[in-house]
Amino acid sequence: MASILDFSKFSFSVEEIRAVKELIFDEVIESPELSLFATVYPGIVYDKEVGFVGEGGLVGVAGQGCDPEPQDYNIGTRVVRWEPKNWEILIHQCAKDLEDTAGLYSLKTGIAINDFTASDYMAIIVEVLSKNVKEFVIRLVWFNDVDADNTIIEKLPTAAVTEQTAGQAIAGTVYAGVTSETVDAVKCALANGTVVYLNDTAAVGNAQVDTIYYSKDTVNKTTVYSGGDITPGAAVKYFNIINGFFKQMEIQITGNAEQHVAIAENAGATYVAQRLTPANVRDVYLPGLIYDANMILRGMDNGVILCTQSFYDGYSKSLKGISLSELYVNLTEGIKVLTYDGIPLVPMKIWDKIIKTYYNNGARLLNPHRAVYVTKDILAVGVDSESSFGDLDIWYNKDSRKVKMESMGKADAKLLNPELFQIAI
Repeated sequence: MASILDFSKFSFSVEEIRAVKELIFDEVIESPELSLFATVYPGIVYDKEVGFVGEGGLVGVAGQGCDPEPQDYNIGTRVVRWEPKNWEILIHQCAKDLEDTAGLYSLKTGIAINDFTASDYMAIIVEVLSKNVKEFVIRLVWFNDVDADNTIIEKLPTAAVTEQTAGQAIAGTVYAGVTSETVDAVKCALANGTVVYLNDTAAVGNAQVDTIYYSKDTVNKTTVYSGGDITPGAAVKYFNIINGFFKQMEIQITGNAEQHVAIAENAGATYVAQRLTPANVRDVYLPGLIYDANMILRGMDNGVILCTQSFYDGYSKSLKGISLSELYVNLTEGIKVLTYDGIPLVPMKIWDKIIKTYYNNGARLLNPHRAVYVTKDILAVGVDSESSFGDLDIWYNKDSRKVKMESMGKADAKLLNPELFQIAI
């Protein structure tokens, strides 16, 4: 097993890197604290229902005189069901893996040589790991999808429909269209990416009724994407623990389109075609987020627009030449953000990082520009313990002679009221 800290980039000798504490940390995109955008509910350790009382129905009719009929009256209710799932982080390292690396100088001597729990090497691992745990939290509560799967990329022979008159001799080298279950069926694709299956041998004789014939180009192939949305090669197990906020919002807007503002550039077939037009952010997407949102949401005091950095930058670019002093607000001490109609935009750089790394099929990104108008009261994260994402157990195991790091807990993410958000995606 290789060392956790990659020393392969360094030349190892007495005169060069002798101590891991000499290493300099690269700048990395850090995830925001969970409590910045969500409300955390501790003590969620098993499936649990939370009931809500909603609005009542209509009341008040014309006076009826004697023997009046009672009016139907109902008060609506709804339920949110916590379904916490177990998560864990388990990492181990053997001191032998550090031989011939600068990590060797972190080791003790004698019988204690394998225990490097208090070493400079371990201090670096813990510091970097703590940042990765924060990213895990964002990936879990926003991006996870129990149905997550990798994108499948295929380069298939390009098929083109040919005109063949039934009963007449077949013209040219063409192949009869068949089903995928046909023995030796050849998977091909039309130029628009539609998958078709062709017979494996060229058609001869007369054209048959109800049979479509295709020419086939095996040199200039068509790229077809299928399967899920996760970058090919990325391990799906990091993305399918629960259904995060984005998946829940996707389900909600399927039946409630008024909560969705379509970002046209997201539909682009290439990275270039997906570049955001700044004027669209200011004149189309932001007005749609705010003015088309549920009136209850608009009346809440703590509304924010969480967005990708690309969306935030698009808004910023659209304001060039405009005095921005009145459009800024202090989000927290030392952090100023732009506002729209008095509502702060909070750029979530970590969203951009996750999308570019893990939702990338090599030609385009999955919805690289996103914005959600919501309040932290609606974004609920249930955890078994307030410290479950912060606790890390580190110990030396004498039986395996390895230093081990472990963290675990239970978590779930829920939209407490699925009608009180507006998403641009």
